[in-house]
Amino acid sequence: MADILGKPPDYTDKGRQLASIQVQISGGPRPFAVDGLASRFIDNASTVVGGSGTEIWNRVASNSDVRYHVDDGLGLTDAAINSGVRRKAADQAARGAQGPFE
Repeated sequence: MADILGKPPDYTDKGRQLASIQVQISGGPRPFAVDGLASRFIDNASTVVGGSGTEIWNRVASNSDVRYHVDDGLGLTDAAINSGVRRKAADQAARGAQGPFE
């Protein structure tokens, strides 16, 4: 992952795109938002890529209703991201009406 994305603060072009999306999805631009990525940037991407389907986080997590945003000038558009992102619904046995989590 580090070869593709770089490591903070030396991101590749793809790394800058992902960092922008991570900042946007976590509350948007604010003081120290980019600095805060340094400790978890690769871990955030690795968790999604290598996540096991049996762990509770992977069962209850969903991005079905998430609309991603990337800053202008990074070579991607919101439409391109949102049309190409893999969507994952929550496991209804874990997060549905009869499940233990809302």
